Amino acid sequence: MKRNIRKMIAAVSAIVMVVSSITVINTSGADLETCITSDSVMVEGFQIKTNNPGDSVAFRTVCKVPNIGSSIAASDNNSYEIAGMGTIYTLDVNNDGYRKNDILDPMYTILNPTPVEEDITAANGYNYVGANLYNDMQRTYGYIATTEKGIAEGWNPDDRDNTYYVRTMDGMSADSMMEYTIHVRAFAVATDGTIIYGTKTASISVAELADYLYENSKAPNYTAHQYLYNNILTKVSNANPYYRTSTLPYGWDGNLYVPSSPTYVVD
Repeated sequence: MKRNIRKMIAAVSAIVMVVSSITVINTSGADLETCITSDSVMVEGFQIKTNNPGDSVAFRTVCKVPNIGSSIAASDNNSYEIAGMGTIYTLDVNNDGYRKNDILDPMYTILNPTPVEEDITAANGYNYVGANLYNDMQRTYGYIATTEKGIAEGWNPDDRDNTYYVRTMDGMSADSMMEYTIHVRAFAVATDGTIIYGTKTASISVAELADYLYENSKAPNYTAHQYLYNNILTKVSNANPYYRTSTLPYGWDGNLYVPSSPTYVVD
């Protein structure tokens, strides 16, 4: 049985909002009680590229943070000047498609505040690693957005106060990452190096996102609709709740209008 998730579709870009409130958890190591947060730092939603060649799947997150140079009010009652912004990806160990079985909690989206060495950044693309390990393994990476990679100029022309940016995970396949829950947080970096986290995390799997887009005809066209079915929903494990063996027509989202009273009578 497919679970209901809180969703909001933004404009025509098929961005899916799936946002959950942060819960403060007492734990050893870096925890949520000590991190600095702001409601102005947030995940906007998720996208799947539906014209990727071959079997490779690309997934990305869209975030927004006040513009560089802006002053931001934070949870510690201080104001910080923004110098940079980024996205945190935490890959859960759960890949069965049921959120109740997720192992990692928001604590794992907290970063080690010391940036990684430049040679590591160049090789792997990330700028920070998680402050907490799971079974001695790193599951969390923080990626800074730049003008050359990530910042989406003109994403929302009506919003002059915020910068919108993306972080893409490419080359995904059913036997690697599409079934795993991904926990995502936006973050900002202040001029003094302080990391300011979004107050909310968003958690989703690529299979879950594809299922929602497919079931509700949210793909931009019929070819993209078929891509979701052929490249994702039929490729995941048949034990996954988002696995499909039958197609759905494109353009009908299941909404049915029922009039409260008849407007005509047929004799």
